[in-house]
Amino acid sequence: MKRRDFCTFLAAGVAFAPMVARGQSGYKTYVNARFGYRISYPADFTPQEESQNGDGRKFTSADGQAELAAWGSNNALDRAIAEEADADYEFLLKERFPGSKITYKTRGKNFFVYSGTVGDRIFYWKKIHRGDTIVGFEFVYPAAQRARYDAATTVIAKSFKG
Repeated sequence: MKRRDFCTFLAAGVAFAPMVARGQSGYKTYVNARFGYRISYPADFTPQEESQNGDGRKFTSADGQAELAAWGSNNALDRAIAEEADADYEFLLKERFPGSKITYKTRGKNFFVYSGTVGDRIFYWKKIHRGDTIVGFEFVYPAAQRARYDAATTVIAKSFKG
């Protein structure tokens, strides 16, 4: 390979490297400039237009059955992580997924996760609290495709850096 061709090849590889999650084939990475978070999503998902205010983006599966949404926000109410987690618990059960059952929950020093079912769908909700900002994501998919999407949830959750 000629030096010029090698340099072009190398430059192309560097340019596209951020698109693939480190160590994960089959995933791409979205980086949000406004709130400084990143998240991996399945490579076969279609990214939707970034929101007008630049806080996040949605990604949908080819069949339209699964959706991943990631966002950031200012901590305008100046909530501590426990307050945010309690408020989201009520929001999920009463507004976002009425009739749902939360089957998994955990809290850490600066994050919390809720997962559960609503009808024939599974949801996974995670937020990271950074003082004056909060970043989060939601992944919703059919229970019938649990084997595929449970594995994807693990990759997505581990990749989510706020």
